[in-house]
Amino acid sequence: MFDYNDLSEDIIKFENELDIIFNEENIEKANNFIAKLNETLKKSPNYYLYFLLSYTQCFLYHFTLDKELLKSSEKIIEASIKLNNKFGLSYIQYANILGLQISSGSNIFIPIVGMKLDSLINKGIRFIPNHFFPYLQRGISTLFKPEMFNGGATNAIIDFEKSLSYKNNNPEAYAWLGICFSKQGKKELAIDYLKKAISLKNSFKFAQEELAKITT
Repeated sequence: MFDYNDLSEDIIKFENELDIIFNEENIEKANNFIAKLNETLKKSPNYYLYFLLSYTQCFLYHFTLDKELLKSSEKIIEASIKLNNKFGLSYIQYANILGLQISSGSNIFIPIVGMKLDSLINKGIRFIPNHFFPYLQRGISTLFKPEMFNGGATNAIIDFEKSLSYKNNNPEAYAWLGICFSKQGKKELAIDYLKKAISLKNSFKFAQEELAKITT
């Protein structure tokens, strides 16, 4: 799912299971997966499994909007970084959490948090410069920044396209590109990219909803 090298067979099994949950957008399976990860981590703490746990809780947040999931995810990803402070994906996931906190309104110091978010993404890129995940998250962050701070759709497109250059079957990157093109008034291009995202992930509600906004 995250195309990270040097993983044990047990961790690969967890990641493959999460990949299925992500593609199906199955909340029940996600909750069961979280319970399984927690049991495993009680026996043997592992930075990568903490990362997967934090990511899964953020995945659930999109469906439940339970802000406690974000608070818990932040503590979990801090545990991952404490175990391995050179693991780039954890810094990007931390930035993902902060972005969700900003959009949810649960973090009142938005300018300060925004600076921390950028710092985390840059740190993650230093460790994994050739990975799709940092550029996906930076693109999302850039899209919602004011243009005076080098934000907006045009700049975000650069990162989403770079993310695709490292993983060309990533439905999220296609969906966000579709949103960018929609913001630029390029309706047909937006539709094409959102349809591509849905073709890669049939149950992709986010992309389906964005497509419906354009076509109805």
